[in-house]
Amino acid sequence: MDYKNKLVLAPMVRVGTLPMRLLAAEYGADITYGEEIIDHKLIKCERIVNDYLGTTDFIEKGTENVVFRTCPEEKSRVVLQLGTSGATRALSAAQLVCGFNMDMDTYADDGADLRSKLRLLLGWLLRLNL
Repeated sequence: MDYKNKLVLAPMVRVGTLPMRLLAAEYGADITYGEEIIDHKLIKCERIVNDYLGTTDFIEKGTENVVFRTCPEEKSRVVLQLGTSGATRALSAAQLVCGFNMDMDTYADDGADLRSKLRLLLGWLLRLNL
């Protein structure tokens, strides 16, 4: 993602939801941030394609709580902030978001762009040395 000469909606607590990010894009934001999600929370989620809304939702298992919601309209400009203190958990959470299994056999059509940069992601996690 190129930040040069871009208008960015900076991360804000409780305001980085999909409606706000889409509204910011309508007003000219090139890049929008979601709220930081801790890996422990994200790993407890199920990735669900919501055909009714046209979104991909990350729902906390055993609840109806939407932890993160995204849509194709923001695919090239959304930044999901992942809080972590462990590389293994971070990778598990990133795999869920990107829509792939570690064996790389299955890709989700609407996964995040990170799936195409798996080696880069793994390199970052290895450098964390957590």
